[in-house]
Amino acid sequence: MKHVAPVWSAESGNCDLCHPAIDMSHVQGSLRWEMKVSDPRVGANAAYKGLWKGATGDMAPSDNYGQCTNVACHTDGKGQPPRLNATWGSSTFNADCAGCHGGNADSAAPIVSDMHGQHINQLSVNGVNFGCAECHAQTVTADRTIGTPGNHLNQLVNYSGARAGKNKAACNVAYCHSDGKGGAGMAVNWAGGTPIGNCVGCHGSAIPADFASVYGEPNYASTGEGQTRANSHKKHVAGGSGSCVYCHTGTVTGTGTLTGAAHLDKTIQVAPGGGESFAYPGGKTCSTISCHGSGSPNAVWGATFATECTGCHGGNAAIAPSDIKTGKHAQHVNNAGVNGTNFGCAECHAQTVSGDRTISNSTLHPNKLVNYSGAGAGKNAASCNTAYCHTDGKGGSGIAVNWATGPAIDNCTGCHGAAIPAASPVSTVSLTIRVPAVGSILPTAT
Repeated sequence: MKHVAPVWSAESGNCDLCHPAIDMSHVQGSLRWEMKVSDPRVGANAAYKGLWKGATGDMAPSDNYGQCTNVACHTDGKGQPPRLNATWGSSTFNADCAGCHGGNADSAAPIVSDMHGQHINQLSVNGVNFGCAECHAQTVTADRTIGTPGNHLNQLVNYSGARAGKNKAACNVAYCHSDGKGGAGMAVNWAGGTPIGNCVGCHGSAIPADFASVYGEPNYASTGEGQTRANSHKKHVAGGSGSCVYCHTGTVTGTGTLTGAAHLDKTIQVAPGGGESFAYPGGKTCSTISCHGSGSPNAVWGATFATECTGCHGGNAAIAPSDIKTGKHAQHVNNAGVNGTNFGCAECHAQTVSGDRTISNSTLHPNKLVNYSGAGAGKNAASCNTAYCHTDGKGGSGIAVNWATGPAIDNCTGCHGAAIPAASPVSTVSLTIRVPAVGSILPTAT
């Protein structure tokens, strides 16, 4: 039944593929076989019980069934022996793809030839395991069901489907291996090439590259604000300053694992995650961005945006009028007339920045903490007068100030002259000196 009216072939009824042509002598009490080796569907080396032609010497059915070997329709699909040699009458031979060349990840024997393994059983990289129909839609449906029998044994791969590229020798031009914006990813082909085990292989392999991708962030050169290939990933991820999940929580987790089929649905999902929040109404623009600070302007993807502190919250006095204004920053970064020097960002945020406006710790910078530490930093932002900068110079506290409120200090008295408690003023003593008159005799010491 599997051979005469198969669901996997349009060649039903071709008895002469395995038996000699019927003549008047066929009823002789012996089951004969004669492989039609001239037919490419059978193959020149096809054999049953090791012979291309022979007889059982007994009538069917028989308890002495044998195996078919080197039969073209039972190869692995690449001209090599099948996964299992087919034994006539066997109930253990897989009726679906797994019997000959293997099936998808859910089958009894997943296919392993060429690069199949990297596609059908690679959930951690692709976000989904591909099925047979993804690339062989002309032949199969529902992954392991022959949908078009005529295509199954035509000795062609019939490579076509939702995930299929156009050239198996250059798979990186297919969407699945692109940078996600129409550009090619890492050079790969079906027979060889470097295995792709992370996001860098596709998104982070632009040719030419604008920068070295760290986590798989797209690294093609930005074509500018509002353009199809606008790109601001370098500012967000390169060097470890962020994580994909902050903006793509629908497709990736905080550990970098892809979350599902949305990864390859040809749609860019922009949604906050990882504790961040923002509004993305479209137009490649984000607003109310938590990681840019509540006072930051809307950010346009691909636009020219300050690469240092000024883009979000301002910097030191060297970049006035963009120096930071929140809290008491202005009195510190732009007050050389009182302090004798303008403080830089690193004075109080040494854990995060160096050189005043250079991010030196890309982990601490977006962690939503002030990371308040440095040569000019006090220990308590609510009572800055205990910090050295606001003392009387001898270890005592200066005027009571804190970061949110308190009087402005615009002269030396605010620190040196504001001891708590202050010493009592010195009393004035009046002395009267009586000078003897001229000619009088001074007392003689005895």
